Amino acid sequence: MAADRTDTDPPGAGSQPPGDEPRAPRAEPPAEGAEPPAEGAESWASGAEPRAPEPTAVPGSREDAAGRVLESLAELEPELRGAAIFAGDGPGRRLLAVRDGDDRWAEAAAELAEATATAARGGFASAHVALNEGEAFVVAEAGLTLVATTGRFVLASLTGFDMRMGLRDLAGEHGPARRDP
Repeated sequence: MAADRTDTDPPGAGSQPPGDEPRAPRAEPPAEGAEPPAEGAESWASGAEPRAPEPTAVPGSREDAAGRVLESLAELEPELRGAAIFAGDGPGRRLLAVRDGDDRWAEAAAELAEATATAARGGFASAHVALNEGEAFVVAEAGLTLVATTGRFVLASLTGFDMRMGLRDLAGEHGPARRDP
């Protein structure tokens, strides 16, 4: 016999045999514009397919071209989570385009580029870091720096190559990046 139901029980309570409890619904991806999950939350384990963030570019021809490079990169790299292109070197790096809706991400990308350059002590061509839940890449070419994060199972050499070719296209279209006086 089914357990007795009270008015405070949810509908259907007591109508299932013991040990046959309904499963919890699968976690939905966060809503557009929602705050990122707390540190340690299982955001990547939600089962949702990774999607490339929408591009956000600073107005202007060089910035628009950088935005197109990031759009092209997202087509080539389906697991792209975020990317940013900077002009110049050092703390004076200027953001040209970012493909992620979070301003904090662009700041962190600039810090990663600066840390990579500092650790290299004389310049670098590229760096790749395998993280617990993804990959981080930093590629420098012709006075431009592209920082990207991806899912865990990308081909690192192919991703680095695609990033470098995008920077070369941008430099070829607009010339090498120069520091503003």
